[in-house]
Amino acid sequence: MASDEPYYDAFVSYSHAQDSLLARALQSELERFARPWYRPRAMRVFRDATNLSASPGLWQSIERALETSHWLILIASPASARSEWVRQEVRWWLAHRDADRILIALTDGEIHWTGADFDWARTSALPTELSGEFRAEPFWIDLRKLRPDSSLDTDSAPQLGDLVAEFAAPIHGRDKDTLVGEHVRYQRRTRRLVRAVVASLSVLLLAVSGAAYVANNQRGHAVTQARIASARQLAAESEALLNTNLDVAQLLAVKAYQTDRDPQTLSALFRAVTSSPALVRYMPTGDQITAIAGSADGRVAFAGTSGGSVFRWDLATGTRQRVALLHQSIIALASNKDGTVIAASTPFKVVIWVSGQGIRMLSDPSDGADTSVAVSPTGRYVAFGVPSKLVDASGVPTGSVALIDRFTGRTERVKLAYPASFLAMPTDATLTAIEGSGTWERFKLPGLSPTLDSAYAVEGVHVLAQAMSGNGAFFAYSNGGSDLFLFSTAHRQVDPATPADLLALSHGSDPEALAVSADGRRVAVADAGTIYVGATGKTAPGSAQQLVLSGNSSTSAVVFLGDDSHLLSASGDSLVLWDSDQLTRIGSQASMSVPFACSACPPPAIEVRPDGLVAAVLGDISPVAPALALQVTIHGLEAGRGQTVINSNQYGVLGWSPGSSRLYLATLDGGVQVRSTAHGIGAPVIGQWPPFARDQIPIALSAGGRQIVTLGSTGRVQVFDTTTRRLERTIPGQAKPDEDLQASASAAGSFVAEAVYRSDDSSFLRVIATETGAVRTVGTGDVDIAAFTGRHLVVLRESGQLEVWNQGGTVLQQSIDEDQSYVRSASGVLTAPVIAGSLLIQQRSDGSVSLIDLRTGNEVGSLGLPSGSTGFKTGFAATPDGQRLIGATETRDTNADHGQILQWSLSPHAWMRVACSSSGRDLTAAQWRRFVGTAPGDLACS
Repeated sequence: MASDEPYYDAFVSYSHAQDSLLARALQSELERFARPWYRPRAMRVFRDATNLSASPGLWQSIERALETSHWLILIASPASARSEWVRQEVRWWLAHRDADRILIALTDGEIHWTGADFDWARTSALPTELSGEFRAEPFWIDLRKLRPDSSLDTDSAPQLGDLVAEFAAPIHGRDKDTLVGEHVRYQRRTRRLVRAVVASLSVLLLAVSGAAYVANNQRGHAVTQARIASARQLAAESEALLNTNLDVAQLLAVKAYQTDRDPQTLSALFRAVTSSPALVRYMPTGDQITAIAGSADGRVAFAGTSGGSVFRWDLATGTRQRVALLHQSIIALASNKDGTVIAASTPFKVVIWVSGQGIRMLSDPSDGADTSVAVSPTGRYVAFGVPSKLVDASGVPTGSVALIDRFTGRTERVKLAYPASFLAMPTDATLTAIEGSGTWERFKLPGLSPTLDSAYAVEGVHVLAQAMSGNGAFFAYSNGGSDLFLFSTAHRQVDPATPADLLALSHGSDPEALAVSADGRRVAVADAGTIYVGATGKTAPGSAQQLVLSGNSSTSAVVFLGDDSHLLSASGDSLVLWDSDQLTRIGSQASMSVPFACSACPPPAIEVRPDGLVAAVLGDISPVAPALALQVTIHGLEAGRGQTVINSNQYGVLGWSPGSSRLYLATLDGGVQVRSTAHGIGAPVIGQWPPFARDQIPIALSAGGRQIVTLGSTGRVQVFDTTTRRLERTIPGQAKPDEDLQASASAAGSFVAEAVYRSDDSSFLRVIATETGAVRTVGTGDVDIAAFTGRHLVVLRESGQLEVWNQGGTVLQQSIDEDQSYVRSASGVLTAPVIAGSLLIQQRSDGSVSLIDLRTGNEVGSLGLPSGSTGFKTGFAATPDGQRLIGATETRDTNADHGQILQWSLSPHAWMRVACSSSGRDLTAAQWRRFVGTAPGDLACS
């Protein structure tokens, strides 16, 4: 668009024969409603009788006006519904703009809405082009009482009065009451100024008013600049803290976005909630954490602090309670299976807390030494290590274990060669003790009779860090090398040189903390605040198989919680909950049936139902056009909705009905299968349309279902009336037998994009307007991929240039020069970009998913795909409201259910909720002053 070309806030489309007077009155009222005295008009409204000059190209002039208008006002009547000019203007608007930007003024006839679409049997005032274009009842006003009678003078225009506010409010982006109030104030202000002009001091008053206006503008500009500077400072501080203080980084990002919602603060917020995807939430205690534990069922977490507090969290509800205050630093914690019995030790005491009963002190076990504790699964037995002041012949301290039966009150004791570093009771009949030397012993309960021991110490004084699984089945240690060594306590070590049962990769020369899962399959190593979670094996797996949990500057303790996926760690005053299987904090993933087709075949295709609750996913897609799939999976996008697999034919998804109750599938023979999804995700066949033409496959269905668009192997496009089966239009194809063709249709079938790949390795892209048959070549240069997404056509050139066009390929809206990492995926097949709102989403060849702000061309951030998905193709689609991104990843496993359905939220409001929830706290005044340097305002994260 030329820079000197005028723009319009609204374009009035009407019947000249019937509504000229009302259209003229509406234009006049809109332009002066809520108009400040210093402006000639409140808005610019296009009406062809006043804005068009004599021109031989009338439609080109109208099209330019439509291109530069933000809203379409349709004056609805039977006459306008029949007007070819009105219908052409409406068709243009639906092809290039959003239907939500249409305002309707009814002057004659009837409009009736049924809940999913207009009732066309009773609606006489609207053109049928609007069929199926609205997701909900559109905004319309009844002006039939204002229509001038034919006996009135033709120069007398109807008086709209305050009804014009109903139109002005959405155009101005204000609510009606506020706008009417402004209109009244502007009228009163204008009258006062007129009176002032005739007063003797009018010149002076005008001068003072002008100075005040300038000063107010300058003050407003300064306030705006200060707000922007504060927001950018908050965003920069958030980015700097992502790896060391993720909880605070999220809070700063929320405040940055709330202060000024621009691309920079949006990017900071996105990066904060996508950093360290396995994070579930922080759970602050307000004091330095010295010990942590979790219940075996994974439902309860505990933390002990340096001040002697013991906290208990119910992880299902997120509720926290302080169950004990011992006034001494907590050394060790343990619980029974469900977290209803807790044992805690300090240097001088051991206490038991029982749900509903409170705490009980057991004894004074030591003289300021570390004391380990354990609780049996039922909570009947509590064991604690008692360091002794005695030493053996070598001068090494000895120790013992005390066992208390809570039901009988009986206490038993057994001596150990060394003090116990760890205790575990996997059953109410077994106690395992890991001693400080690296040896272990197992005892039978009750009685504490020995049953098995390791016989030899492992590495002795070379043990720098050690850990035991919560069930006592595995003992692990680090000697400062690159490997961790794991020993099973299920068998005796017969020789000091016996190799470890399992190995894992270590990090750092002196890890801060270690943890072993109950099954011994995974270990967690904390070094410099970062936790590395990796698998175990007969040889140490490489770092590529490790998950990195970052976001903290220090980690003093880490344990597995319930299984080998969930962990607890301690960082400063916060207990941190992690889920290593969690793909993202702003979405979800689930298994689904997505079969693998071939390396050169397209990725799975996704068509989301209009209500956003169900997706139809095509897997095993053929590489020829039109692409058909051997399997369609109907998958619910809400938790627990399941899936239905359809694989009795070759299918292509034509689309969903506006009311979400029907799914239309193209079949290999050129027909259409209609399936019902009105009840859940089951999809029984309720209709079958026979083929429309030989060698033509349906590729799109108009929103109202009145027309169907078909495609032939050469690119020939034919449009049929679905009711009469009459051929309405044929557009010849341009692909030759030795040339490849890739084609796609816009959602309602208004346009078809065809990329033709010639035998000389050149290619070109043409876009067909199916309503008129017009054909346009789009851009220049070789085409890698062309696909419709929302109301856009996205074209990726082989050079890496990505172009965003309007659907008709007439307006280039954005062009981004990209690096080659976006061009092809690891499998060599392109995944089509997706546009949701102002975000362009596309996959890099390394498997990551990049989000680019179309307004600036800059990357907002990236998303990760499931581990091991590199080399597998993933298809993407946005929900109709643009609030979620849906992905489907295929599998090469013989079990097709190993595919993935993925969801990510694209809503900044949802991102803020995630940031506030996972941070677990609000910013403090001290933090605000430290990072912002101004007096704190509202510090609540909301």
